[in-house]
Amino acid sequence: DFDDRLMLNAAGLWNFYLDAS
Repeated sequence: DFDDRLMLNAAGLWNFYLDAS
């Protein structure tokens, strides 16, 4: 489902942001 993929994408981006900071 598109919504599920979007949520996973948001979580991945947030984890990447936390790792980068």
